[in-house]
Formats: sequence, structure tokens, C-alpha cells
Amino acid sequence: MARLVSDAGIASRRRRPFKPQTTDAKHWVTIAENIMARDFVRTAPDQAGVADITYVPITEGWLHLAALPDCHSRRVVGWSM
Repeated sequence: MARLVSDAGIASRRRRPFKPQTTDAKHWVTIAENIMARDFVRTAPDQAGVADITYVPITEGWLHLAALPDCHSRRVVGWSM
């Protein structure tokens, strides 16, 4: 079978390998100092918050969802789409 396919000049169309899109980390903007040092445990609300962003696929393209949870209560105190 492989010989017949080769003789007929038939070949599969190969997909390009997936390459994730990342941000450019080589820029002139100063990187902020890490003042939390990965210590996310807080004794009271509103002392520190973290941020997270995710991309949700929808029919029109991508929806960007950003959330800001509080480190003490672990509740989302702000979000935006």
C-alpha cells in the first residue's frame, strides 16, 4: 500500500507543531520587586491581593478574563472581561 501511495505521489498535509504565544520578556521596562516572597498567608483582609488572567474561547474569538482574589479570604474582590 505504501508503495502505491508513493508511486502516485500522494502525501499527507502535515500540521505545523503547536507553538504557544508568549509575551516578550526582553524589554526595557523594569521588573517589579518581589515584596511578597511567595508568602501568601495574611492575617487580615485587604492586606494583599494577587492577579490571574485566563483566556476563554468563544465563537467570536478569545475572551480575556482577569480576576483579583484577596489572599486572606480567598474571595474574588474584582474581575473584568
